[in-house]
Amino acid sequence: VEDVNLTVGKGEFLSVMGPSGSGKTTLLNLMSTIDKATAGDIFFKGKNLTKLKNKELARLRRDKIGFVFQDFNLLDNMSIMDNIALPLALNFVNHKKIIADVHELAAFFGISDQLKKYPYQLSGGQKQRAAVARALITRPSVVFADEPTGALDTKASAELLECLSSLRPK
Repeated sequence: VEDVNLTVGKGEFLSVMGPSGSGKTTLLNLMSTIDKATAGDIFFKGKNLTKLKNKELARLRRDKIGFVFQDFNLLDNMSIMDNIALPLALNFVNHKKIIADVHELAAFFGISDQLKKYPYQLSGGQKQRAAVARALITRPSVVFADEPTGALDTKASAELLECLSSLRPK
């Protein structure tokens, strides 16, 4: 990735498009701190991410960044409830708050009746909604999604994008 100068404002919805191998995922991984830049600077809320230590980056990812992946990245041996709750549980959030937050997001994404099921029991659209709920459970400042609709049919893709769009701050 070379010569990229990009500013994204609060509430903006940005899509990066290009041919396979053009660096879209690399750019996403750099901006989200999954990968470290070898040159240049990346700023988030005025803070230069390229200067942060690994522990600070991990805290930033945990507290401020949500991730949605094309292949869902749900844990097969955990229920949908536990998959969504995992980021809060890892942060030692109060159990009652975790339950309330999971139920709130599950209702928003229309998967309340799927919470006791496991990923293999869900459709692709339901899995992606669970993955997005997990990404949003910590109320991140920014969400990075790498082809979040790539594994979905047209209807499920449109529904997911509409849900994401409705969550943007105005």
